[in-house]
Amino acid sequence: MSGTSEGYDRQLGTTRGRADEYDRRMVELGMADSEQHRPGLGRFYGYGARHVYTENAARYLGEMPDGSFGTPHVAHEAWAVHEARTDLRIATGQLAQDQDLEADGYLVRQNPDHDWAEERAAIDDARETLAVAEQRLAAAERGELTPATPDPAESDWTTKVHPASLAAYHAALGHLQYERDGGAPHLYEELVEDWEAQLNREIAEHDGVELDEELGLEP
Repeated sequence: MSGTSEGYDRQLGTTRGRADEYDRRMVELGMADSEQHRPGLGRFYGYGARHVYTENAARYLGEMPDGSFGTPHVAHEAWAVHEARTDLRIATGQLAQDQDLEADGYLVRQNPDHDWAEERAAIDDARETLAVAEQRLAAAERGELTPATPDPAESDWTTKVHPASLAAYHAALGHLQYERDGGAPHLYEELVEDWEAQLNREIAEHDGVELDEELGLEP
């Protein structure tokens, strides 16, 4: 039985209501059938690092930082703005904190001639990054910034597989990479291999060939 606290479901890794929204969005985009039960589980919510599912939802469902849904390329730019604002807030907050600590005598700098130039330069860089990100988002919202068109001469294996399978593969791969930084990667190694095998089968079926070797998937 799922444990819940104020609507939060531990097995879903989110609230049931939000999981429903992800599932409905998958149906809207043709990634799932309406009769499927929890098609977004393991793709856009579930066990594991929340940020992996968030990145996946932006990539496939167009999830925006405010929780709404848009086109994936607009969502990509919206998240870039969100991250740039966070970086600017951190940079300005850190400088203000250090200056307050120094004024109160809790921070003694080794170089008394230090004038915070590096910190202020970092803030200026963060402001510039934010300005560029906001311009790109505005252009994307106006339809002036569209996704890059792949070279038709190049075979894109991602077009040969079901988007829900691809989303599950990227979720598993994202968790594997996250766990490799000090967690338990073995929890996801087999899952990634399983989804690679599934994608290989779908590619082979699309191409009408017998699957007798690995096709060398790349995320």
